[in-house]
Amino acid sequence: ARPASAYPSTKFHCLVADLSASDAIERLVRDVGGGAVDLLVNNAGVMGASRDATMRVNLCAPVSLTSALLEANPSMRVVNVASSAHLRAARCSVAASLGDATVDRRLDAYAASKLGLLQFTSFLRAAGYDARACHPGLVWTPLLRDFFGPRACRLLGPFRRRLFRTPEHGAASVLLAAVDGAAAGAPPRG
Repeated sequence: ARPASAYPSTKFHCLVADLSASDAIERLVRDVGGGAVDLLVNNAGVMGASRDATMRVNLCAPVSLTSALLEANPSMRVVNVASSAHLRAARCSVAASLGDATVDRRLDAYAASKLGLLQFTSFLRAAGYDARACHPGLVWTPLLRDFFGPRACRLLGPFRRRLFRTPEHGAASVLLAAVDGAAAGAPPRG
């Protein structure tokens, strides 16, 4: 179910931005009017881009956007879309990735960025904010298909339904994290 039909008394606004652009965060905060945000889902991500772009979009942008919006509304709920790829990261080496134009073919920067996002979620929760992380599973999205490329996608075609979740199934875990009060577990602020 789409959020608007599942929760008819709630107003939903989806904003799209290129988070690799340096001024995107400022524009987004200005566009939403600061404290008007009750729920932020950090779902932006790149895979197989440069190490710099991967770290900036997958970690630095969500941290900057979340921090700016929490200043205006400390009770905002934050849902960070994570990945089990974080298990491959020994550490989150942000400084080593920034400025590095090398393409992240092995997804090392991707894994590190997702580890960093989980660490940021833990930091927010420890500070008393309503922050959650969810892993929607391996979802058959354009992001994943672009990373695999056309040849691998053709080979995976017959097995796709067994190996990957649909975007609708992936979105369901994000929606659950966004609306489920029992999933909170964060201490109340105040």
